[in-house]
Amino acid sequence: MKKISKTLLAMILSFVMLFGVIACGNTNNSGSNTGNSGDSATPPTSESTNSGGSDSSTTPGGDDDDLVTITVYTAVNIIEQNSLKAVADAYMDLKDAEGKNIRVVINNRTDPEAYMQSIRNMAGGNVTAPSIVQTSIIPEYYGTNKIVDLTPYMEEANPYISGNTAWKDALEADAYRTKVSGSSETIPGVSYSSNYLTVFYNKKAVLDVLGQSEVVGADGTIDNSKITWTWLMNSLKTAKESGKNFKNPLGLSRSEQSCGEGSFNMLSHLVNMYLDQYYRDFIEKVHSTSDDYSYISIDEDWTYDPADQSIDAVDKYSFNLNKVVDYYFNQEGYNPTSERYTEVMQNLYDLMSYSDPEAAYLDTFHRFNETTLNYERNANYADLKLFYVEALDYVRTYRDAFKTEVQGQPTQYPDAATINSQLGWFLMPAMESNLPGVANNVRAFGGPQESMGVLNTGNTKTNEYAIDFLKYLLSPAGQQGIYSTYRKNNDAPITLVQLVKDVQIPAEIDYTYVKASGDCSTSPYLIFGKCSGMTDATVGDSSEYVYNRVASVLSTYFRSSERTWNGTQLFDVIKSGFGSYATKNGFIYNDPAQVSERTNGLKNSPYNTAA
Repeated sequence: MKKISKTLLAMILSFVMLFGVIACGNTNNSGSNTGNSGDSATPPTSESTNSGGSDSSTTPGGDDDDLVTITVYTAVNIIEQNSLKAVADAYMDLKDAEGKNIRVVINNRTDPEAYMQSIRNMAGGNVTAPSIVQTSIIPEYYGTNKIVDLTPYMEEANPYISGNTAWKDALEADAYRTKVSGSSETIPGVSYSSNYLTVFYNKKAVLDVLGQSEVVGADGTIDNSKITWTWLMNSLKTAKESGKNFKNPLGLSRSEQSCGEGSFNMLSHLVNMYLDQYYRDFIEKVHSTSDDYSYISIDEDWTYDPADQSIDAVDKYSFNLNKVVDYYFNQEGYNPTSERYTEVMQNLYDLMSYSDPEAAYLDTFHRFNETTLNYERNANYADLKLFYVEALDYVRTYRDAFKTEVQGQPTQYPDAATINSQLGWFLMPAMESNLPGVANNVRAFGGPQESMGVLNTGNTKTNEYAIDFLKYLLSPAGQQGIYSTYRKNNDAPITLVQLVKDVQIPAEIDYTYVKASGDCSTSPYLIFGKCSGMTDATVGDSSEYVYNRVASVLSTYFRSSERTWNGTQLFDVIKSGFGSYATKNGFIYNDPAQVSERTNGLKNSPYNTAA
């Protein structure tokens, strides 16, 4: 009999933490060069340390015969842990054949909160040994000497890729996404896969409730290319009125946590997606032109095309932050009181009316799993979920949740084919609007998953030991080590978008059929749109973070009995944090009304470069 595993909660926390801290691409202009340094540089205590024996490390810097220990600090599930170990083992074998004494330790923690704090402690202290961490959890150190900037290494050849002259040429652009902190642009980490917000469903439930149609196949598989907003809303209505216990058929929490900027924030991601769709023309309004401080060569040939879902990709577009401030705060039509914002929020209100107003994230998670269990058992559960909104790597957690355990026998996990017969997923469809400026497509929220970077030791040679391992990991050889581990683990599925070019995923585990085009988190509108780029800003002179107040406003609205949207309260909250945002970023102005006057008609840099 299938059952939900005892370690499921830790796995949930792990993958949600990783997805929840995805930074907003170039929209992260937090600008803070100081952060929570912690009390010490104590590395994370390993709950399951793999590869290479003991945890002790030797500071490198001598001859090649000296032992060099590279430690990779992670917070991932067991299969990811084992796949990284396999890559580390292959790398060590390669180095041993070269006569080099290098050891790679995979130091994994299953408690994500403890992991985050430990990495902050390390970053704030004095790191001496080669150390690789998930840098997306320490954005306060972007653009500082705490994290090695990988930009110059992207231009170097990767020795583990045949014929390679520049490492970046072998990677998709998302693998080495630039981060902005104040006036600094760096590449603080690299990723080999991208994760996106997705909608999951049980195929038996969908077929039973909706029936076979042009959209729903004979096996219950939904055709992602044929989904519309109208179809989605009608499907939820059908489920609710079906008499089959779909009281709240949408698995998506309306809690403050879900509307926030931390973990378990799926509704927050959804709001960002549709704000990006409705304000896609904002990308054109704030584009850098020839007289702007931000103008670079790629901007010369750039042309706005709302159908191009990578229109604001970092390798072909830059924006003027002064224009972002001016259009959002000073001009009509772009803030939360505008007609477009109102339509977005009312559409989302209608969507959320099919969710449980009292459910927290874990409630929706467990109820969706119960839906799957009960449809397989033909049982009757009180509150079934037709659709469940989650990050794409939920598939890994689903696999772990529905393992079979028989005393005295090895644990059996469902293979990729079995999972695909039970579980389906699709991307959210675009809203339908006649308002000017609104795009006819929606970009999923997500992006680079791993964000593996190097903590700076102050010694270039020491740092480059860690960088060399990253080059191997993000090469076809390194990725094949990951795929091999997935094959050995009863054909566990690969579902995330892969970012290393020229790799072949084994057909038995290749379930990357849902591929998001573009990424809403790169939109400059989101810096202020819902305050996603104001991570350190506080409300007025208080110590309360703007994003917490925003989460409260949104959650209150989605849980209210009144569909009418009045964005004044939300706009006032975001405006109250601008002074704090500007100060932390080192702006020459702290009032958005001053932006044109203080920057020569928006042309000069907003940063106080003399400071």
